[in-house]
Amino acid sequence: MKRIILVRHGESEGNIDTSAYAHKGDANVELTEKGWEQAQQLGIFLKEHFRNVADNWPLFYVSGYTRPQQTLSGAYSQFHDAFKGTPAEPYTDPRLAEQSFGGLNLLNEMAKEEGENAEFAKKLLTLSAAFQQKDPVKARALFGESYIDNIVAVKSFIDNSLQRDMEDHDTIVIFCHGRVITSFLSIWFHVPFDQIKSVKNPGNCDVLEISGEPRNWQVRRLWDGENFREVDENPIANIKPITFDNLPPVPEAFKLKAK
Repeated sequence: MKRIILVRHGESEGNIDTSAYAHKGDANVELTEKGWEQAQQLGIFLKEHFRNVADNWPLFYVSGYTRPQQTLSGAYSQFHDAFKGTPAEPYTDPRLAEQSFGGLNLLNEMAKEEGENAEFAKKLLTLSAAFQQKDPVKARALFGESYIDNIVAVKSFIDNSLQRDMEDHDTIVIFCHGRVITSFLSIWFHVPFDQIKSVKNPGNCDVLEISGEPRNWQVRRLWDGENFREVDENPIANIKPITFDNLPPVPEAFKLKAK
């Protein structure tokens, strides 16, 4: 059986105050004190889980951003002795980066000020929100990325690096971001386009595990990282796959006439 364990980073400065993204830059936003606690509690859970499902160290991937790396550090401090020896050093991959929201965070800060710049920022934010409302998956944030841009990046990671490493490893653990995880699930489980936004963003330090074999995969949420407790939930239970029976029917007026 193959396992892919997806872990969202712990609570970050940006989760508490979104201005941190504008002031520090998204990649540099760090964990809060609570986030570090979440990461270490996560490590206690993972240590036991690894021992239950594997006989040796899994392969680790981590986003290049600071907060997932800090989360891995906090978790590793608790599961470093799960098996004999040490695991292979974690890989990183730029395709595991968070979706870029471009200038939105800076514009939100500008909008709080007075004067012409603030009014200009408010107009841009209104325009951006209108585009997002009409096309939430494909509309790009100003100077940033769309949801589907992130999906394309994650799919490239899956089709190349991940597929190659799955040939040699039964368990792969990926420390990353909420958007990366929802993109991953959307790709892996063929979520219909109109339901992509219905894939729920995991909580801080949540653990989702995809397990099975080709054409027989399942996903479970195993760890509630914000409440430090084990769970057993299907995070995509609300998604309805496309079938021939639920395709839009041909309108009566447009049906071919019988000859």
